Amino acid sequence: MLYLRLLLLILNVFLHDQAPVPSPSGLMHTLVQKFNERVENEAIARQLAERVLAQSQPYQKTARDWLYNLGQNPDLLDRLRTGALTPLAFSQMTIEQMAPPDLSALRQAQRQEAIQQVVVRSPRKGQTALPPNVVSRALDRADRS
Repeated sequence: MLYLRLLLLILNVFLHDQAPVPSPSGLMHTLVQKFNERVENEAIARQLAERVLAQSQPYQKTARDWLYNLGQNPDLLDRLRTGALTPLAFSQMTIEQMAPPDLSALRQAQRQEAIQQVVVRSPRKGQTALPPNVVSRALDRADRS
């Protein structure tokens, strides 16, 4: 029976040239398992998995981003484990907010440097700097895309 299922799976992939979509229960189980490896609390892992599947963007990207940041930022992981940060609040954080403090500081320094380097040429007035709030909004939009 197992061989027959495996053969059907291989034929499905071969004929459709794509991997089959996992069942919702199998996907949920996999996500809970992955998050539980990080947070070591199945209740929190289940809530995180539910939040991943509720996101509007593809679940693979969201899950990868969250798992990576939980692995890179021990403070974030501790706050999640102790309940200082709820899974709902965690799911509403941006990737930049999840980043470790040293990486956030580096990104902020790079942002400030980029703001100071941006200039616009005006045919009559030579070079004039853009207002910092305009550059900051443009960089925020670029980070989100």
